[in-house]
Amino acid sequence: MWEGIVEVFDLKGHPKATRAYAWAYETDNPKKPKHVIVLHMGPITSPLLAVQAAIVQEFRENAPTEA
Repeated sequence: MWEGIVEVFDLKGHPKATRAYAWAYETDNPKKPKHVIVLHMGPITSPLLAVQAAIVQEFRENAPTEA
């Protein structure tokens, strides 16, 4: 579904997460890529799981609502 590079950042001083995952992907506007940041917490324990969770979240946000 998505292929790219996920940057991994160690966090210091965050109350709940010790790491964050970040990446960007192209949108319809080539001058405005979409940037995504996901915290390493709960079920998110790897870059792969971070990308999967972000894809699911975006799908849910963009899914049509039932009337």
